[in-house]
Amino acid sequence: MHRRSALLRLLVAMAILFLGVGERAATGGSNDTVWRRRIIIDPGHGGHHKGGIGRINGREVYEKDVTIRVGERLEKLLLADPRFEVRLTRRKDVYVGLRERTQIATEQSGDLFVSLHCNAVPSSSRGSKAKGFEIWTWNSSGSVSAAGKALAKIENEEPGPTRSPNNILNRMMFDALESHALESKRVASAVRASMDTHPYFRANDRGLDSARFTVLEVYDMPSILIELGFMTHPQEVKMLFDPEWQNRYAQLIYQGIVRYYQTTDSNFPTNPSTGRLLSRAH
Repeated sequence: MHRRSALLRLLVAMAILFLGVGERAATGGSNDTVWRRRIIIDPGHGGHHKGGIGRINGREVYEKDVTIRVGERLEKLLLADPRFEVRLTRRKDVYVGLRERTQIATEQSGDLFVSLHCNAVPSSSRGSKAKGFEIWTWNSSGSVSAAGKALAKIENEEPGPTRSPNNILNRMMFDALESHALESKRVASAVRASMDTHPYFRANDRGLDSARFTVLEVYDMPSILIELGFMTHPQEVKMLFDPEWQNRYAQLIYQGIVRYYQTTDSNFPTNPSTGRLLSRAH
């Protein structure tokens, strides 16, 4: 049953993507009535899966706590804008599997998937000097850089079976992922441009890259993964846990999402208070 429903969702998503039909195309090109864009925020890690580990005044701190706090702040900003709806993949300190996160995004009929993470480098490799943000998108062949391959290996760590490359359903999902790759890069570029409006992030911009991240295998919407900063950098880890900086991260990501829709979506209202904005049923 689960397999059949997954196939049905995929076929509907591909119809929307390639034929331009369905709920998201229901506006008919009118600027008077549009659907709210539904953003899926994915705070990385959680529960027993702590993510990157840093230290502040000798005390261990964890990536999972940064991602949920920035995610909640981003949600608040998006909900204050009537052009958006929001769903989170987790709201508590619980672990949600990588496949489960992508399933949540699909079942919630998201328009954009944003996964929040933090970097960390082992101290044996001079990790205390590495700093800055970077934004990732999915590609089929994986990252060409050694650092990218290492990061993908860390972020993809999860027990359980993997998908078989010979499965027909997986092949269709793969094709759908490929079709969204360019749009995901546009999202990443818009968020990066927004981050770079702040002097610190402009000076510590590690760029855009792509890798085969399991959590970005959302076949029916663009998806990006943001590495906010380094848990292993003595100053940056303090920023990641500072409420003011968490607000700043959320504000810049929000502005980047708005920038993306304003530059790529002719139906997206320029002014949040104009036009009739509709919510989807679920």
